[in-house]
Amino acid sequence: MTKYEYKTIKENSYVLEIKKSKFIARGFCVNTILDCKQTINQIKKKYHNAKHNVYAFALLNGISKSSDDKEPSGTAGIQVLSAINNNNLKNTLIIVTRYFGGILLGTGGLSRAYYSSANLLIKNSEIIEKFTSEIINLEFNYKDYNKILNSKLFDINISKVEFFEKVRVEFKIKKDKIEEFNSKLKNIINYQKKS
Repeated sequence: MTKYEYKTIKENSYVLEIKKSKFIARGFCVNTILDCKQTINQIKKKYHNAKHNVYAFALLNGISKSSDDKEPSGTAGIQVLSAINNNNLKNTLIIVTRYFGGILLGTGGLSRAYYSSANLLIKNSEIIEKFTSEIINLEFNYKDYNKILNSKLFDINISKVEFFEKVRVEFKIKKDKIEEFNSKLKNIINYQKKS
């Protein structure tokens, strides 16, 4: 994988029962801290009667966070984060909801339960490979715009087009393809990028 590629998880859930305690792990693909906060709040509202809603997330920008949600320190959230990191996932949020079954698991048992819940969720989920992209906005005359559309030199992703006196085009380009895009664009229409 290049530095512009990453793996995440397709939304899924997995239930693990240990000594009458039920651990419901849910995985989400997220992009920002706000996405994480909103999803965590939704799950906490939905499962407000659960004893704990432990979570961890790791984002592509290097930010990660975990919460034990009143479980003994170090037994829950960090275990979920370890499962995310050990599977090399980014932009991934996992929330493990625990319904207490009346039997204490001890700190070692809790740590194993939370790690296993998250890890089994990942192993039983579809892993998605994603690419980081950049939005590039350019303006062309109609003749050059038609040249770009008719070009078979590269696969371009045009996300938005506006027709005015000139054509305004929004491209969504994989970050590892930007140099190639600029070079081929220059060859197609003799485009000079303005600095």
